Amino acid sequence: MKMNYMKNVIDRILREEVKARNDDAYLIFRVWQEMQDDRSQIIPEYIYQLLRSYYPDSITRIRRMFQKEGMYPADIAVQKHRRKNEITMAYRLAAPDKDYPEWQTENGKVLVSNMHSNHLKNAIQYILDKGHTTESERLINSAWLLILETEMERRTRLF
Repeated sequence: MKMNYMKNVIDRILREEVKARNDDAYLIFRVWQEMQDDRSQIIPEYIYQLLRSYYPDSITRIRRMFQKEGMYPADIAVQKHRRKNEITMAYRLAAPDKDYPEWQTENGKVLVSNMHSNHLKNAIQYILDKGHTTESERLINSAWLLILETEMERRTRLF
């Protein structure tokens, strides 16, 4: 029900205000104005200017950068949830069969779970040395790194 209400609000704003079609910050600003409980208090115009200068995506991107550097970690439950989502996405990108990801070798394919530790290390180094030229290659390389590193971590926990 909330989603339908939100879609209706956004639909009306986009239909009535051309500026919102071209400016996400303005669209967010207008949606926030509409979502207030007390419509007599209007969100001040300077909030829109803040959105234009400091877009929410920019703020979360910087937070992710800090956390990637090990600063200001999220709660353990949130970290586990994010890690699970990253692993799921990695498998979707790199391995068509997420339950049995296969690494391509010179001699054919081998299940990641059957790779020797040295083979895993070599595969990781291969990806790091290979680099990427396109965004899709970067995503696939990152996905494979995550798959291989997760397998290494799994084995470390077993011993």
